[in-house]
Amino acid sequence: MRNFYKGKYYLTTTNTFRNIEYFENPILSRCLIDEIKESKDYYGFDLFAFIINLEHFHMLIRSNDESISNIMKSIKKNSSQNINRILSHNQLSVPENPHSRDNKDSHSQDNKDSHSRDNKDSIDISLINQYEKQMNRWNRLSRLKNDFINKHSLMEYPKFKWHKSFHDRYARNKSDLMNKLNYIHRNPSKHGIAESWQNYPWSSLNSEFTNMIDKLP
Repeated sequence: MRNFYKGKYYLTTTNTFRNIEYFENPILSRCLIDEIKESKDYYGFDLFAFIINLEHFHMLIRSNDESISNIMKSIKKNSSQNINRILSHNQLSVPENPHSRDNKDSHSQDNKDSHSRDNKDSIDISLINQYEKQMNRWNRLSRLKNDFINKHSLMEYPKFKWHKSFHDRYARNKSDLMNKLNYIHRNPSKHGIAESWQNYPWSSLNSEFTNMIDKLP
C-alpha cells in the first residue's frame, strides 16, 4: 500500500502503456489537460506545475484530503476513457436530458402529494446541474473528436492505455521542492522536444493555463 502524507508536495509521473507517444498529438494533450483540471476542481488539490511529454506527464501537487493514489486514478481513468472516445475506440454518447425523462414519467406522478412534489423539484435542480456539466463535457469532447477526425486517420493510434502504476516523490525541504519544480519546467528540453522550455505549449508555464495553477507559498 502506497504511503500518503497530507500537505506534502508531490512530484508525480505516469507513462502511457508501452510508452506510445500519444501526446505528440496536440488534441490528445489538450484532452489530458482538461481531465487534470476536472480532477483538480473535483478533489480540490493544489496544482503548482505540470508538463505533458510525448508519452508521460508530470505534476507537482499537494493534497490535504484526497490521497495521491485516488487523484492519479481519477485522472488516468477519465483521460483514458475520453481519449479513446476521441480516437473512436469508445462511444461518445449524448447525455440524457432529465426533462425528457420527467415527461415520460409524468403520467405516473399525477397523484403525488405536495411534499413529494417539492422534494422532486429539489432533486430536479440537482439533476439539471449534473446534466449541464455532462453536456459541457460532451460538447468539449465532440469538438476535440471532430478536430481529430478532420486532421488524422483513426487508424493512426491503437486503443489508449496508461501504465498500471505511477511514480511519486514528496519534497523533503524547500530546496528539494524547487528542484522538482525546475525539473518539471525544464523537462521538454531534457527530452529534446522543445528548443525553449519556456515556450513549450503543454506546460503550466503557458499563460493559457494560469487559472489552473496555484502559487507556492
